[in-house]
Amino acid sequence: MKNKLINSTIEKINSAIFKYSKKFLYTSLRDLGFTMRSYVDLIVNGNLKALKKIRVPISKAVLKAVLDTIQIEYAELSNNKEVSTYVKRNDKLGILIRKHEILRSCGVVLTAIPDNKEVLEFLDKSNIKGDDILKRLESECKSLELKIAELQTLNKVENKSEKKVTIEDYSRIFAVLNKNGYSASIDMPVLDFIQTMAIYRKEVEDNNKQLENLKKRK
Repeated sequence: MKNKLINSTIEKINSAIFKYSKKFLYTSLRDLGFTMRSYVDLIVNGNLKALKKIRVPISKAVLKAVLDTIQIEYAELSNNKEVSTYVKRNDKLGILIRKHEILRSCGVVLTAIPDNKEVLEFLDKSNIKGDDILKRLESECKSLELKIAELQTLNKVENKSEKKVTIEDYSRIFAVLNKNGYSASIDMPVLDFIQTMAIYRKEVEDNNKQLENLKKRK
């Protein structure tokens, strides 16, 4: 498959980053130490530091990658297909950007050292080859730039039309849950919040169905 080696390289980098990060960051909603207080701070205020378990220097790129993973997991657990699609697109955008960076770096090396064996072998295994390898690299980079621009445009369009969630929105949700007999607070684990919301939504749906059935009998 085209660019298979590049994809594999990116996956290895991501795997190493997450393996390292788990010691210092909340990388999954299944970590019960990750509470709604941290999640709300992350989503409402955009505070990436809310992902940190302890204060250690971690790059913004790593924090953003973890945030994407968290959002995909949240969307899947809460069955929010729209958010899941957006985050997966954003994840794909990150992969394309890394591909572009790798190929651009290969081009820089080959411009200075045209017969660099290591780079040429890497490109050959990635099915990027030909008589004019620099021209082929330029073509690949332009293709990636086009795909990146398209995804960035889609994200901008969705961001403009999307209403930003506020702390008041979450406060109202907690109040509604507690009013209906569910224990909910900003200090509950995010996973518990998702599960509680799922149960509450199911109860509301069941009640609505019962009301509809009663109306039909009249």
